[in-house]
Amino acid sequence: VHDAVAAAAGFANLVVIDPGAVFVGIVDGGNSIGSAAVSTLELASSASAGTLTGLGTQFVDFAQTTIDAGAAWRLTGANTLAAGSTLANAGILNLGSASLTGGGQLVNAGTIALDTGTLNVGGLSNPAGASFIVDGSLTNAVTLAFGGGNGFASNGGTFELTYAAPLTVSNSFTNSGTFGLHNETALTVTGSFANNAVLDIDTAYTNTGLAFTYAEGGSSLTVGGTLINTGSVQVGDSSGLIGGGIAYGLTAAATIALGGLVNGSGAKFIVDGSATNPVSLAFTGGGSGFAS
Repeated sequence: VHDAVAAAAGFANLVVIDPGAVFVGIVDGGNSIGSAAVSTLELASSASAGTLTGLGTQFVDFAQTTIDAGAAWRLTGANTLAAGSTLANAGILNLGSASLTGGGQLVNAGTIALDTGTLNVGGLSNPAGASFIVDGSLTNAVTLAFGGGNGFASNGGTFELTYAAPLTVSNSFTNSGTFGLHNETALTVTGSFANNAVLDIDTAYTNTGLAFTYAEGGSSLTVGGTLINTGSVQVGDSSGLIGGGIAYGLTAAATIALGGLVNGSGAKFIVDGSATNPVSLAFTGGGSGFAS
């Protein structure tokens, strides 16, 4: 099979792809991952969204892949982000039912969305202004994992997991944005968890004023160390009803297991179970406990 593009080694090569472009054969950036010269694959913006498959197999030897601001791209099929490489998104990246695996780093400054696919990469950066949204289903949980690279140590933007397969973050973690676990989603943080902003667990709901028409439940948070809260932690949901009274909407039991809890001055830690679905809150002793 002949290469569709074969760039020379030793140069800062750039290949720009517009939505709708078709390549028959390998697109070779010319510089192997780890070389002093870095090749870049740029996914450009257009009036329509682009589709790409074969990152790391058809599109090879690109240490840097970028999605331009204003661009929208969808990955399909199997894709690889090799260790030492980076995918930097400034636009919209939709993984759909695709897979993106490998030891490389995913740097998000735009929006990343997954619904039924698999994301297993070396690390994720999700700073202020970025959105990372997983929206699986009861029968198709999205698989998400970070390891082998820089991992996932902080969130400054919006990070929401709905119907995600169990996720383990093998380090301490800091949240300074909005971090949400929804509908049968389990997160384990092996170290401590510093929450400086919003941490929501099974909180989304809609209410007619007479009853809930949508609510969530069944999620869990396990922190091996101490949850240090200077922001807001909300587990479950409640809502006022027309004519008075409060309804509690948790649809399945939720579990919170913490090595310890520090709830600072001005911080909020609120747990709202329901009559049939309680929230289990336990302090496991792996951190500082809960003394004040």
